Amino acid sequence: MKRVLLTIALASVGLAQAQDYYSLKLKGVNAAFDWNYGLATGTAAVKIQDRPFDEALTSSQTIPFSTFSFYGNAVTTYKVSDNGYITFDAAATTSDNAATNLPSATKPKSSVFAFWGDMELKQAAYNANLATRIFTWTIGSAPNRIHCIQWYGASKKGVAISKNTDAMCFAIRLHETSNMIDVVYSWGSTIAYTAGAGIQNDDGTKGLNVGSSPTLAYPSNATGLNTEATVVQFIPGTQPDWDASVTKLNFITDYGMTTPIPVMGTLTNYSKNAITSFDINYSVDGAPTVTKNITGVNIAGSGWGSYNFTADPYTPAAKGAKVIEVWASNLNGNADGVSSNDKLSSNFNVHLKVAPRVSLHEVFSSSTCGPCAPGNVNHANIIATKDEATFAVVKYQQDFPGTGDPYATAETVSRRGTFYAINSIPRMEIDGQWDGNGNSFTSAIHDQYLAIPSLVELSAKHNIVGHNVDVYVDVNPLADLPNAKLYIAVCEKITDQNVKSNGETEFHNVVKKMLPNQNGTAVSNIKENTKQTFSKSYLFPGAYRLPNDGATANRINLATENSVEEWNDLEVIVWVQDVTTKKVLQSTHSVAWATAIKNTNSSTGVKAYPNPAKDKLFLEFDLNQGGNVRFDVVNTLGQTVTTTETAGMGAGKNNQTLNTANLANGVYFVNINSNGAISTQRFVVAH
Repeated sequence: MKRVLLTIALASVGLAQAQDYYSLKLKGVNAAFDWNYGLATGTAAVKIQDRPFDEALTSSQTIPFSTFSFYGNAVTTYKVSDNGYITFDAAATTSDNAATNLPSATKPKSSVFAFWGDMELKQAAYNANLATRIFTWTIGSAPNRIHCIQWYGASKKGVAISKNTDAMCFAIRLHETSNMIDVVYSWGSTIAYTAGAGIQNDDGTKGLNVGSSPTLAYPSNATGLNTEATVVQFIPGTQPDWDASVTKLNFITDYGMTTPIPVMGTLTNYSKNAITSFDINYSVDGAPTVTKNITGVNIAGSGWGSYNFTADPYTPAAKGAKVIEVWASNLNGNADGVSSNDKLSSNFNVHLKVAPRVSLHEVFSSSTCGPCAPGNVNHANIIATKDEATFAVVKYQQDFPGTGDPYATAETVSRRGTFYAINSIPRMEIDGQWDGNGNSFTSAIHDQYLAIPSLVELSAKHNIVGHNVDVYVDVNPLADLPNAKLYIAVCEKITDQNVKSNGETEFHNVVKKMLPNQNGTAVSNIKENTKQTFSKSYLFPGAYRLPNDGATANRINLATENSVEEWNDLEVIVWVQDVTTKKVLQSTHSVAWATAIKNTNSSTGVKAYPNPAKDKLFLEFDLNQGGNVRFDVVNTLGQTVTTTETAGMGAGKNNQTLNTANLANGVYFVNINSNGAISTQRFVVAH
């Protein structure tokens, strides 16, 4: 019996000594890792090396768990090199800066190379306080702890760190129990460094190179977000010959039944071998599988190769919520050896009808904001190439930086701070979903959001006569839509009196007033194909005033004055928005209605008296053209409460009497419709 146990023990030792690794490239790491040296995890980071640090190894560091094994050998300590690697070789005394192919008998033994090259930790040229250093920390609980070693602000030797994106933040992580090692490239976007990455054993006879090492380009990540980090795993064991995973599906939330739905996504090859052919399969709600064979490809393995596939489209037979599962099979004629990562699913909804989207671009800007000027130019240059009917723009001038924009109002500031909780400019929202700097806006981003169908049909018309604005909006939902509000913005197309310090000499689409205000109008009980009509009226009060700045005490008082430079340069933008998700469901340009009335000295061309009216309202007006005339009285909810038609009115001066005895007290509008042209007059009923 003892002999048997000894044999088993020796076999186990032999297996351990024969341990090998394979590598996989992935994207994204869980939230337990934080690029800012672990502080967000609540776990204290330990600084083991400060700048300057060049051509040296740190002192020996202890691995906080005693069971870690590397190439079958138990290791308990490591040293960190300024040149982007760690070594488990306790006897190592020098730092190697010349990356090469692995394995190599002349290079550091028993080592993990994260980004191996001639690097250093030094003071940043643009910021003397930048904390370039090496940190360690440990997260998790036994037996699943992860020990992290991070280079924070490393740089290529001899290259100045002129801005924060010239520096690199990357880490090596040691995983307890599994003995897996991974490298997380968490920050660095504009650098163009190349170096080596990989691992090798204690005598230089076994090793792995990552990607194109030793000329691997640094895997840039401008966001610093965990989800965007490139991760390279070194996994103990034997890599499957065939292993592919659908890692992305290009589905949006809503589709209509009238057009086949494209099934597209990304296949990543984690196999040991390249994939040259495969089947892409999908099933919707458990229905029979749809399969398409794809050939003539060459997808590199180990996670470095991916392929954007297009399967046969899906044609829905009924509306409703759907779940699609997509997976690959028949990899070069072989079965996938790892079934756990094959399938990816996506949820979407099918509707009887969808509407083309008009994207809403909300821009937060100021004439005192230096970066806002190029942001506005970039935005203008891109939308100049787009169909004007596919987007609407509103710009909210702000009260900072410095003295702020003279055309900032309580409404524009609230839309930024209270509604969107934005605390910086330039800032831009596309349909309440894309939140970024206008300098980062691209044609592709515009097209991406424009391609998302809308579940609202929206139309709007307006009259602007004198200083009075009347707006009429039709909202037709194509699905049940809770939590929606209607927003209306009266904008001035071009202003030039609010020039301050940022170099801009004119400003476009500047919000002057929101109707009734920045809080919008609740659109209650929105049900599929239940059309609702809304009307809003606003009389710009007082005279024009140009404030000195955007400070609260100096702002335009919207109740008593205005900042409209040219009354014939106003436009009206309308949108419906989910106030919970902030998603803009649809937007539109309001269309100016032609007027039926000749210009007169009154603000609308219509004289209505007495106003307030009791039992009768008398109208006097001058028609441009004779014919039949219809008088619609509309309440503030947009509902037509009375209609009077008069035939054969002649061109020129006319009058009409309307019965108001049966109308409840309140505000009303009378629409005078002659030959398709409409003029509107506001009046009050008070019995």
